[in-house]
Amino acid sequence: ADSLLSLLKNTQPDSEKTSVLIKLASFFYDLEQPQKVIEYASQAYSLAKKSNDQHRMAEALSKQSSAYYLYGDEEKNLEYASKALLLYEE
Repeated sequence: ADSLLSLLKNTQPDSEKTSVLIKLASFFYDLEQPQKVIEYASQAYSLAKKSNDQHRMAEALSKQSSAYYLYGDEEKNLEYASKALLLYEE
């Protein structure tokens, strides 16, 4: 995580920051830390939305969906998964 956080601080283009944020969300998912997943995936979503990068927006929503799965929140899990799926299909 330290190397990803360092990379995040030194990365300039939003598209690269978005990728690093999604990797951080994945890292914390593997550690079963849903709050961190949501934190980084939300940031990734915001950056992706600024540049209208629908694929990365979908990835970020998918990560958030996974975090809610870890929380056991089926409703939010399905809500974010559905939003991600709609973006993937566009």
